[in-house]
Parts: sequence; C-alpha cells; structure tokens
Amino acid sequence: MDKNLVAAAVLKEQIRMLNEFQVSGFTHFRDAWLSCDMLLDRQVQASIGSELVLGKYKGVDRDGAALLETDAGPMVLSGGEISVRAST
Repeated sequence: MDKNLVAAAVLKEQIRMLNEFQVSGFTHFRDAWLSCDMLLDRQVQASIGSELVLGKYKGVDRDGAALLETDAGPMVLSGGEISVRAST
C-alpha cells in the first residue's frame, strides 16, 4: 500500500472529524469514546496537582470531563493537569 495514500486518507478523516467536532462538539463522539474506554468501571487514581484521588472511573460526560465515583461522592475532573491510572 502506498504510504502517501494512507497518509492522505488519515488526514482526510481527521479533517472530517474536526469539522464535525466544530459543529457538534464532543457529544457526537462520546458513545464511540466510551465503547473504547479501557478504564470504564475500574478503580483508578487521579493525580490533580499534588492531590491523589482514588475512585471508580465512570467514563466522560458530554463535554469530555472525566467522571469519578469516590468515597466522598461523585467528582468531575476537567481542566488542569490530570493523570488517571488504573489502581493495582
């Protein structure tokens, strides 16, 4: 397969999706995201600055913010620097 044709096809799809995102936002892509989300319903630890938060990862909301179920209640993680990892 010609690598230039592959690159062109990938770029064409990216442009299509970016245009769709500009019109519809993340909501349009949420179901596809969740179907591939390897952390869904797993225990995770989220690093938010120097704070470490433990909880069950519940996917993302319609804006793309991570949803976490913690002992203190539900949390919405968006913005800033957030690192989410599966707990061991």
